[in-house]
Amino acid sequence: MVDIERTARHALVEERTEVVLFATELKRLFDTVGLTLGQFCATSQGIIDKGSLSRYLNGKRVPRERWLLDRLFALRVKAGTPLTEEAQGHLVDLQLAALEVAHPHDYKVRRVTDELDIALTARRESERHVNRLETELTGRERRLADLTADNTRMRADWDADRDRLNREIADLTSQLNLAHERRAAAETRCADLEALLDRLQSGAAARLPSASGAESRGSRGPAAIRVMICDNPGPYRDGLKMLLETEGVHVTGVANDFEQLRHLMRKSLPDAVVVSVSTSPAHIDEGIVGTVDLRQRHPNLGVLVLAAFAEAAYAERLVLTGNGVGYLVKDTNNLETILAALHGVVAGEVIMDPHLVQQLLTRSQTQDKISRLTPRQREALMLMAEGLSNSGIARRMHISEKTVDGYITAILARLDLKDTPDSSRRVAAVLTALQASYPSSPQQGAPVRPNPALPA
Repeated sequence: MVDIERTARHALVEERTEVVLFATELKRLFDTVGLTLGQFCATSQGIIDKGSLSRYLNGKRVPRERWLLDRLFALRVKAGTPLTEEAQGHLVDLQLAALEVAHPHDYKVRRVTDELDIALTARRESERHVNRLETELTGRERRLADLTADNTRMRADWDADRDRLNREIADLTSQLNLAHERRAAAETRCADLEALLDRLQSGAAARLPSASGAESRGSRGPAAIRVMICDNPGPYRDGLKMLLETEGVHVTGVANDFEQLRHLMRKSLPDAVVVSVSTSPAHIDEGIVGTVDLRQRHPNLGVLVLAAFAEAAYAERLVLTGNGVGYLVKDTNNLETILAALHGVVAGEVIMDPHLVQQLLTRSQTQDKISRLTPRQREALMLMAEGLSNSGIARRMHISEKTVDGYITAILARLDLKDTPDSSRRVAAVLTALQASYPSSPQQGAPVRPNPALPA
């Protein structure tokens, strides 16, 4: 009874339209490859036998895998008569339809297997794509890191070049400014000497005019002042003596050093002494000490120091000896300035080189007394220290004399200065600026004491 039912079930499956249609198309495809059943099975390496192949071709069974179709497709390709993709897809669809009817469970397994194959193929493609993108990303990141490192090196080199060029520009600018000052001083000196040479060659005894055409202080007094010069023998001392005598100054003596100068002064006391200080630091200190000693011996003696450069500490030691002193830088001042300063110290004024005054007032801005002044008042004090009158200060600052009077009144009031019998408030103001900038300290050489005539 069981055998009869099994036979009837198989007969029913074989008669299903899907199975018959697939078996017919499979038999037709097999016939086109030109192989017998035995030859085909021999080339399959034991995957299929003749009995199974016969049952597939006769519709007795439906193959569960695509292997048989794929093998027949490959033989058609080898024979040079490949099937189109449309024909191959049609045969695969017929096999699936027959498998679904004959073996429903195997059909489900086949469908899942096919989808898994598709998914695995997609995953492999995705992995290859991911690997390719990661490789490209790694390359781009490495290139970016190299470019960043190159940019950092280039920026560091650029910063170093910029800093070096800024330093070189600052240094060259300083050198250029100094060269301009030296050129101007040389031009002034040449002009003075050329004018003197012209007068000497023409036999004229007139005083050399200033650049502005104004008369010097030396020609205004009723009598020529008597001056002694203390300097090492040389062209500068000889030229200075000649220039002063040409301007009507009576040079009563020339000394090589302070010992010889003191010897000359014991015979005849001059109105003023012009001391030229050497560039050697040791000689500078020696010159200032000798000058201070002269002031202590002769408090009313006018002293004009012509130094190689502006040294504020030495200028302070000189100014603290009292009124009637001057300090100029010899290479930056012409004859007109020297004459004016010489007459100023004889008159009891304090004359400072503009470069030195600028140093002192710039450094004194943080001091208590000087910090009370406004910038314009400090500028007026600087010009006072240069020995300018109120009218001269007004011209230099491009303001009216009335405004200058107001500045000076405010300066004296804020510095708390008063006139004394032995000192004017203008001189005291300059001394205050110096003392505020450089407080007195013990120095090598003769002791230095503030002028007791100055207000405390």
